[in-house]
Amino acid sequence: MGTQLVEQNELKETLELKERIENNTVVELWENSEDYERLANATRKTMRYINDEQIKSFADALNQTNEKILNLTFEGVKKHHEKKFEQIRKKQKFYVASAFAVGVLIGALAMAWIVFMALFGKFI
Repeated sequence: MGTQLVEQNELKETLELKERIENNTVVELWENSEDYERLANATRKTMRYINDEQIKSFADALNQTNEKILNLTFEGVKKHHEKKFEQIRKKQKFYVASAFAVGVLIGALAMAWIVFMALFGKFI
């Protein structure tokens, strides 16, 4: 319980000092301070806190950028494969149509041969 209270007080002090740094009023704090050691410790903790915040913010932004790049990359790969698949499908349709046409032609020739043999086979 006592440790939590100390941590809460340190966090409160750190946030107050952070606000003073951001508002450019830290000089007044040092100018009017009586306990330089405590203020120096609070300043170090505040600098560490601000640095950690900036690192976290930078890391979050970097992660978002990386995620966006990966999503765009996967989208590009997906479109590439869709394009290749469409080309394969077109070729497949052509081959099926060609095979059908060849089959019809061979069927017609076979039927013509059968009819020819049926009609003229006796005379040859």
